[in-house]
Amino acid sequence: MFLILARHGNTFEAHEEPVWVGAKQDLPLTNTGREQALTLAKACQDNKIVPECIFTGPLLRTREAAQLVAETVSDFCGEIFVVEELREIDFGEWGGKTRESILSLFGEEDLLRWERDAQFPTTACWGESEKAHRENWHAFLKRVSDEAQDSSVKLAITSNGKLRLLLKELFSLPLAESETTREFSSKVSTGNTCCIEVNPTRTKIHYWNENPVEGLKQLARLLSQAR
Repeated sequence: MFLILARHGNTFEAHEEPVWVGAKQDLPLTNTGREQALTLAKACQDNKIVPECIFTGPLLRTREAAQLVAETVSDFCGEIFVVEELREIDFGEWGGKTRESILSLFGEEDLLRWERDAQFPTTACWGESEKAHRENWHAFLKRVSDEAQDSSVKLAITSNGKLRLLLKELFSLPLAESETTREFSSKVSTGNTCCIEVNPTRTKIHYWNENPVEGLKQLARLLSQAR
């Protein structure tokens, strides 16, 4: 089963100063963010990739992106499932603050640990624990892959913090041998996509943090080989 993982699009326009947006900052997509969702939909359409269903977190920015994709991919007839496992992390006292403010108030060490290793800070009162989020990912992957056909495709739309933790979780699971020596940047840019293949014996990361146009081309080639 192939799972496309997409980060929602922009929630700040170019002239606005971005802040950390977590589970308690329920912002809508900007015009640019909506265009990014349409770019994903067009990439699916151009490569004749129609997800069986779409999973999205419950926050407005991910639900808007899911709805735009569902409405734009002409052959999509599946369901949109809103699931808690894809809700962004609660960044606690970091939420709503700029990166500079976080550095000033909490120091560099915890911020760099998060950005480099997806390690939760020791301060700032984040919400659920890292362990709980990683267990949620494990349960979600099992649920979406159970009884799925080998070449089936599903789409999950979530946020950057959750995707950082997923990459960390994936490297604790059985991976294809080639993946153990590859390096990935854990950050996923707004509107970008990742693709993993999940089966009962192993998980394979096909690409990470690709723009939808290039990413979906790669997936189309993989699907042609699988079928």
